[in-house]
Amino acid sequence: AVKGAAAVLLLGLLLMFPQKVVLGAQEGLRCCSEQLIPALFPFLIVCQLVMDCPAAPLLGRAFWPYLRLLRIGSPAAGAALLIGLLGGFAPAGRCVARLRENGRINSQQAQALLTACAGSGPGFVVNSVGLLMLGSWKIGWVLVGCQTIANLLCGLAAARLLNLPTLS
Repeated sequence: AVKGAAAVLLLGLLLMFPQKVVLGAQEGLRCCSEQLIPALFPFLIVCQLVMDCPAAPLLGRAFWPYLRLLRIGSPAAGAALLIGLLGGFAPAGRCVARLRENGRINSQQAQALLTACAGSGPGFVVNSVGLLMLGSWKIGWVLVGCQTIANLLCGLAAARLLNLPTLS
């Protein structure tokens, strides 16, 4: 009954203030077209090209020690991690799915890897959150650093919770 009453109240508010509703929707779509899509779209295209490239393992080479801690032996997983940390959750999901489809990682490894790299991309965090919401691109970069550390720690926790076997 409470949910139904809330829905009726919300619908009533929408009908009482149609101009504000339209302006809010337009602003949301404008923000999406000017910030979100430009930040994500290039990574969505690039991620599949990178993951299919024979040089993909070299791209994420700096992450190999971390991948060993995650108990993931595929060197190409480093490229997926890098793209996820730079592009955010959508490119991360595409890259991890590509590794899984190609048999380079198993489903448990995919879960741990996705946990490690599925946050918001720096483009969104710095521009939208840091600059537009908080008024400082510097704060945006601090948030990116904090998010990256949190992602990597959560990836380690996920690997342990999933009880992935130790690499030999």
